[in-house]
Amino acid sequence: MITLKFKDQEVNVKTHPEDETLYCLNDIHKSSGGEKKNQPNHFKEYSNSRKFGSKIKSLSGRYGGSYADEKTVYKYAAWIDDTF
Repeated sequence: MITLKFKDQEVNVKTHPEDETLYCLNDIHKSSGGEKKNQPNHFKEYSNSRKFGSKIKSLSGRYGGSYADEKTVYKYAAWIDDTF
């Protein structure tokens, strides 16, 4: 788990239960207010257009959501709000 601070609030970003190298971007999205423009899929499109090399996996099922490596977690948080 990674803990980020956002506007004096701690955000716990959980790992995927079956792969502890992947972190849930949905945790950040919800904690940031859940605005549609900040959804992980919009960041995925943005990062692909900028050639960040971000690897985001969208998974369905019991542990579904958008997951990424630790470096991408910080990029995503900064993309939403640079105060993360």
